[in-house]
Formats: sequence, C-alpha cells, structure tokens
Amino acid sequence: MADIMVVVLFYISWIVHYSDALPACCQTTNIPGGRYMTCSGCRLLVVPQDIPNNTTVLDLSNNNLKVLKQDSFPQLLHLKKLNLQRNQLIRISPRAFDSVSNIDELDISDNKLEHFSMDVSIFISLKNLTTLKMDRNNFYFKKVYPGDVLSTLINLRILFLYIFNGFNFNTGFSNLGQLQKVYLFVGWSTGVFLKNTSFIGLKQRNITHLSIHGYIKYMEKNFLSPFTRLTDLDLQSKHRTVRDALQGLYGIRGKTMNSLSITGFSEQISSGVVLTKSDISYLATICVKKLSLVDNDIFAILML
Repeated sequence: MADIMVVVLFYISWIVHYSDALPACCQTTNIPGGRYMTCSGCRLLVVPQDIPNNTTVLDLSNNNLKVLKQDSFPQLLHLKKLNLQRNQLIRISPRAFDSVSNIDELDISDNKLEHFSMDVSIFISLKNLTTLKMDRNNFYFKKVYPGDVLSTLINLRILFLYIFNGFNFNTGFSNLGQLQKVYLFVGWSTGVFLKNTSFIGLKQRNITHLSIHGYIKYMEKNFLSPFTRLTDLDLQSKHRTVRDALQGLYGIRGKTMNSLSITGFSEQISSGVVLTKSDISYLATICVKKLSLVDNDIFAILML
C-alpha cells in the first residue's frame, strides 16, 4: 500500500512540474477589460497550454522555465502583459512570442540570459510592445547588450536594464526612436563608472526620464550631456557623496525639469557633508519643479 502511495505522489508531482496542463496552483481573476491569471511560484518547467484565451495579464514569475520555444505559448491574442521574472531562462528561440504578439509589457528580468541566448528575431512580432524589463540578467559576463535584438522594438518607450562596468549602448539602440524612460540598476557588489562616453549611444533618443540606482563608483562631470531632452532625473546610491552627484549635473545645466532626485549618497563621513556655493553651482542653473535631496548626510549649506 505504501508503495502505491509513493507512485501516486510521484505521478502527481510529475503532472505538476512536467505537464503542460494548467496546474491547480494557478489562479484567475476577472479585472476591468479582461482576465488576470497567475501561476507564480508553481514550479513550472513548461508553459501551460490551456490558459484561457481571454487572459489579458499572465504572471508566470518565480518558476523554473529554462527555454522558450516557438510553440511554448498557446495562442493568446488578447494578452497585454506577460511576466516571466525570476525564472531560469537561458535561451529564447526564434519567434517565441508570436503567439502573444499583442502584448505591450514584457518582464524577463532576473533570469540567466546572455546576449547570444536571444535570437535576433524574438521580438520581431511584438509591434505593440512599449515596456520591456530585462534587468538582472547575465549580459555583464561578456559586457555586451543584445542591441540587435532590441532594434526591432520600434515602439518601445520604457526600458529597464542592469548596467555593468564598461557598459555602452551599441548601435542596436539607434532604432529605439520612441524610447522615453530608462531605468538602470547597478550591482551593489560590482559598481559602475559613469563616464562622459557611457550614454553616447542614446544621444539621439527622446529620453525624458532617467533613473540610476545602485553602486556608483565614480561619475565624470559630463556623463549626462547626451540626454538633451531630459525632464526627470533620479540618482540613488549609497556610495560617494552628494557633492559628487551635484557635480554630475554639469551636463544638464541650464535645463527646465519636472523633477530632480538625488538620494542616498551617504558615504561614511562622520561629520556629515557641508555644501558650499561651488557645490551647487550647476544645480542653481536648473529650473526644477520638484527637488529631492533627502538621505544625503547634508550637515550644512554655506552660501558665502
């Protein structure tokens, strides 16, 4: 009897992990304009094939998906948002997203993707994609972004990326004419140098919002100069001092901005930071509606 029970349990486990049937742990909810389905944390090895075809939001995060093939997804033409965050993805095959071609938001962050593990055609059918999250992958191994893959996303407006030491935005980014918001993350263990040449590849883009969070080792004075249309800037780091960050505003001096946030620059200085008139000379030239300088260990500002 015990042996039979073991076999039954093994079979159930096999069904849950290896079958393409919809597992019991998936849940569905009606939302305005469609249906939300989550199979997050179901330990899936393959994408379920009997997902309701009126699903508009699909959450497959926190599973064990490793490879996406051309037939991995069922036909889901109403799907708008697809979350594949925190899987084990090492490869995305050609035309893998053809069956979900109407999505406008895709999250493939926190996987194991490298530039050579993504075929150049994987996004070619995603004409409506406006938001792509691909931070916390393994592009830093070879220090190369899959620019040729991204070049097909002509309507992309929002991009999340992980930056590494020596990063640069190659020619593949030149096709992203609609790109407006860029969110960049830096590893706390490695850090990054923000050089005057780091963002040259984004110079002709219409980027209005830039966010950089993480370990910033060093900032050259003119690293922000390629962002000629910038209206919102968010810099956050627990390293360096706010004085360093303020000097980095040289490249956007004289601009009119909606928001400027420099937070968390709290390199260990027991007495705090005393800002002088020269420290805020570039900030003084910027007309900004909303300014935040919190959590920077500022002790005093001397304008003499």
